[in-house]
Amino acid sequence: MIHSDASVDFYIDHHRLPESFATHAGNGVNIREPEQLAAGLAALSGKRVQFDSANSNAWAAQQLIDSGYNLLKLLIQHYYKMLRKTRLKLQA
Repeated sequence: MIHSDASVDFYIDHHRLPESFATHAGNGVNIREPEQLAAGLAALSGKRVQFDSANSNAWAAQQLIDSGYNLLKLLIQHYYKMLRKTRLKLQA
């Protein structure tokens, strides 16, 4: 999860990361356990959240839906942009 202040919450089992990861990643990168994702999403309640449907998996989408976010609008916007780009390419 990338925040507007450029900090990142990385939801992954910390056992899967090498011991040097925190040093390598530096400040602003927070390692969070996957079980903390729901709380992280709840903390964003009322804020604008963007979801990259082209590069994210179904599990991430389901977590947002389970937290009360409406992905339909975002998906429609994504596909509208794709359609628009395709039309511009065809017109060129």
